[in-house]
Amino acid sequence: MRPWILLLLALLLVPATEARLEQSKLQIALLGNSVDLALADTLILNIEGPVVEVVPTDAKGFEAQKGKKVIIILGGPDAYEGVGGIVSKLLAQEEQRYIRSEGARMAYSKRDLWRKGQQVFIFAGSNRNETRKAHMEAVDAVSRSLRELTPEVIIENKTFSPPLIRVDMGTTVAWRNRDLASHTVTSPKNFDSGAIGGRVTSGVLVPRVEGVWYYWFQDPGIYEYHCQYHGGMKGTVIVENVTASTSPGQ
Repeated sequence: MRPWILLLLALLLVPATEARLEQSKLQIALLGNSVDLALADTLILNIEGPVVEVVPTDAKGFEAQKGKKVIIILGGPDAYEGVGGIVSKLLAQEEQRYIRSEGARMAYSKRDLWRKGQQVFIFAGSNRNETRKAHMEAVDAVSRSLRELTPEVIIENKTFSPPLIRVDMGTTVAWRNRDLASHTVTSPKNFDSGAIGGRVTSGVLVPRVEGVWYYWFQDPGIYEYHCQYHGGMKGTVIVENVTASTSPGQ
């Protein structure tokens, strides 16, 4: 097939691919006051990606966002616009005293505050500049943590590795094809990736996420899947339910 025909076919597939990715994105709630949110542009730039979307919110809108699997909070116990009132319920008294000391800043990591399996990052400083330094210094660690929340199944040598994974409901799983041949991730009545292209060996530019397919698991259950092209390739995803935990301060 001629290269320009391949390119045309790829262009026709882009809208559908982007729509599936949009639906499967991991949404991260970013809570802060107007000043701290305005200073978080570098943080947002570093953590947003193909399956990660940052949703900024203020204290008034936080109630609707605190069920997110990942939450990032900017500011300490004295942060303006209601953010400090939320943070003061999450940090111990000793942590609050430290943040209030001149020139202090710290990154805190909390789990399971408003729901099971939840990860909450708090970047706090004695003033807005120290708060910004706190998340600037920890942005690489946050990015690594977020990558761990998007489990990968590697397709290589005609096998799915690992062949079985367990994830929480609401998790996005990525299948990455490292073979030269195309494969599918097919679970009858549940999902079908279509052909996941292998590693590019020609000079044809394909405008899509090359060799990767994502799926967002919204319902608990056992999902068995296979490759339609190679009958011996099989895998399983076990999706576990998550239950809300008691809110801090209640």
